[in-house]
Parts: sequence; structure tokens; C-alpha cells
Amino acid sequence: MTIGQRLIKTALKALEDLAAREFSREKILVACQEAAAKGLTSCLIKPSLPVDVSQTEYIKILKPQLEKEWLQLTWLSHGLPGEPTYKVLEVRWAQRRAV
Repeated sequence: MTIGQRLIKTALKALEDLAAREFSREKILVACQEAAAKGLTSCLIKPSLPVDVSQTEYIKILKPQLEKEWLQLTWLSHGLPGEPTYKVLEVRWAQRRAV
């Protein structure tokens, strides 16, 4: 394996770890509950580093699970000109009548 291949493998593992740590189901639900308690119907969750975790295997598995809970996930591009762009997770919940 070349140095470049090892670096790519290391970077991909780091992205997966960051996604699992910072976009865990529990952290997303806490962020949503805090926003809902303020009367909001959405929340934004940013990664701690300017990286794109939207295509990680972790997120691909998590997304359908959260959608079953009536949460809508959208990845928004973020970043200032001249800076690396990254994606921020916007989570929206449908307004349905309480039973």
C-alpha cells in the first residue's frame, strides 16, 4: 500500500469516526429537542471540523432510521469564500397534529 493510499484510508476512517461521534442519533435528538423546546421546527448541526461527513457509511445507515421518526435531513453547504466548504445538517420535523 502506498503512502497516499494509507493517508486516504486514515482520512476516511477519521471521517467515519467524526460522523459517529458528532452526529450520533442521541446527539441529533437532543439538538432537536432543545430546538423544539424553543418553539423551532428545525435545527442545524455542524461538524467540529470543516469536513463533509454527509456521504459516510455511518450517515447512510442513520438517515433512513431518522426518517422513520418523521425527521427530514438535508445537508447544506457552508463556508466563506476562500475557506474550505463543508456541510451542515439541517433536521426538520413535520408538523403533525398531536394525538
